[in-house]
Amino acid sequence: MASPPLLVIDVAGERLALTPEMREEALRLARLAFPPPPPTEGTDTIVDAEGAAAATGVPVSWFLEQARRGAIPHLRFGKYVRFRLAELVAAVERRPSGNVDLE
Repeated sequence: MASPPLLVIDVAGERLALTPEMREEALRLARLAFPPPPPTEGTDTIVDAEGAAAATGVPVSWFLEQARRGAIPHLRFGKYVRFRLAELVAAVERRPSGNVDLE
């Protein structure tokens, strides 16, 4: 009977040979020791004014007006205006009062 294939890796100048089971256990332990950062779902999403309004509850017209004034971060693709949700939140958090005037 053939032995299972070994995974050979170099670690600090030494070679380690791992069976598939050993590899899976090493990966499991590494995930426990170094968990991935929590997801930031939707925070780097690029949206139009309608998407920004849906995410924040602020009127579409406010986003378009503030972008026109240059008061909030936005992207311009010709006539199209888009927003990064993370940048909008960061802009509000940077303000001393923690908000943006909703004029």
